[in-house]
Amino acid sequence: MKNISLALILSLLCSSFLFSQSNQSAGDAFMDYQKLITNQQFEESLDYIYPKLFTLMSKEQMLKVLKATVNNPLLEVEFGEFKLLKAGAPQKIENQYYSLIDYSVVIKMKVKTKNEKQRETMNNRMLLGLQKQFGEENVSLNRVTGYFEVKSEKKAVAISKDGKSKWTFLTVEPNQKLMMEKILPSSVVEELF
Repeated sequence: MKNISLALILSLLCSSFLFSQSNQSAGDAFMDYQKLITNQQFEESLDYIYPKLFTLMSKEQMLKVLKATVNNPLLEVEFGEFKLLKAGAPQKIENQYYSLIDYSVVIKMKVKTKNEKQRETMNNRMLLGLQKQFGEENVSLNRVTGYFEVKSEKKAVAISKDGKSKWTFLTVEPNQKLMMEKILPSSVVEELF
């Protein structure tokens, strides 16, 4: 159960949303958002979530999960480097523009317990769970420092009314197809999955 909870938390942490106020590309606005996540400015970022997401999860619920993750007494979480790999050209579908984004993220985490046996047990379970979710080649554990490093390539969708400004972002996990079908046009969902 703890491995499932950790996977959900990582998914939510990597799941990013932003609304950019100025005229800028979807990729630039996405990177601005990632700075908010890195600096753990969750409340500011939640003011700019793609509105349709709130039909599935309230702003209050999302904020509570994000805060609980970074304030977990048993786990220290640090956000590493975000890299924009690709931002597709905006495509108009119905009355909005959509751009697919590929990016990578590194997350570091460490089990916080003074009990050596408990830490070793938790590290072993987390290692197996993280490797299953992200692939063995993308997860490492430094047994000396106790830090996990998780590298992940992800997809996001940028949404704008005019294709030039006020971008909102919704990152997508492989197991979220049914959720995405509820809030995105079918042609966008087909490209994502």
